[in-house]
Amino acid sequence: MNILLPLHTSNYFHLFHGNLFYCVKQYLQKDPSLITVVIKSLLKLWPVSCTVKEIFFINQIGNILETISEEQFVELMEPLFHKIGECITSNSFQVSECSMLLWKSDRFVQMITIHADKIFPIICPYLYKTGTNHWNPAIKNLAVSVIRICMTTAKPVFEAFSKTMKAQEQSELEKLRNEKKDWSMIIQSASVIDNEFNVNAKNEEL
Repeated sequence: MNILLPLHTSNYFHLFHGNLFYCVKQYLQKDPSLITVVIKSLLKLWPVSCTVKEIFFINQIGNILETISEEQFVELMEPLFHKIGECITSNSFQVSECSMLLWKSDRFVQMITIHADKIFPIICPYLYKTGTNHWNPAIKNLAVSVIRICMTTAKPVFEAFSKTMKAQEQSELEKLRNEKKDWSMIIQSASVIDNEFNVNAKNEEL
């Protein structure tokens, strides 16, 4: 593994990624305890601004998760789902799509359902952001479909999380209203002190 894992950083990774993953998989079949080491290394070596390489990494992790134990999953789920979430919100529709297609795996969905109370607070905000703001309509629809899977597989947990999210949104809106109100009071006070006070003019001077 000390030789195989660093090869994921090679500029020629796309030429041998299939053979490399085959070798890694052979090691994991002989010693499943290495799964944690491999996934942690992949998260650490994750490519930046390389769509093709990111897709290879996502697919590789998806394959490894098919054989992961629940104990290993629990150890990895927080950093793993933050990374999956980042991929979901990627501007590259291919990376976003590939990451959400992980939900096609029954094993993947099963593990998420078991630990929904921990995973939903991590992954749902990413899905919500993509479902409402992504530039690609197909990706927006796919995000909505994944949210629907979350709703149906762990409905009580999802509903509880949704209530929390709505309460947070309401709190943020109230905070914005208060900030706007405070700013208006400051403007009024300044106007009383200086009748010639002009916000735009002051901004231009700055």
